[in-house]
Amino acid sequence: MTEGLLPALVADVAPSNLHATAFGVFDFASGIALLLASLTAGFLWEVIGPAVTLPVTVAPPDFSLLCSVTRISVQQWPSEKANFLLKCDPADGGPG
Repeated sequence: MTEGLLPALVADVAPSNLHATAFGVFDFASGIALLLASLTAGFLWEVIGPAVTLPVTVAPPDFSLLCSVTRISVQQWPSEKANFLLKCDPADGGPG
């Protein structure tokens, strides 16, 4: 999914005279991130075992998806309901 989306974002955001530089920085950062992820997964596999590797490598994307879905659902609420939930003082009419 990100193979086409992120390069398209780089192309949209980067100034036209710096497209090549922007793609170079993007590809470099992607390569470093993939290298670090692979080294971490390999380390976990060898030192702790395969039973831990999958949950540890799956947890960050799952957490990020949960945060994204939660943020989207909170932003779609009417502002009065969101303001009510954010209040913590019972004197202000909020939960607490």
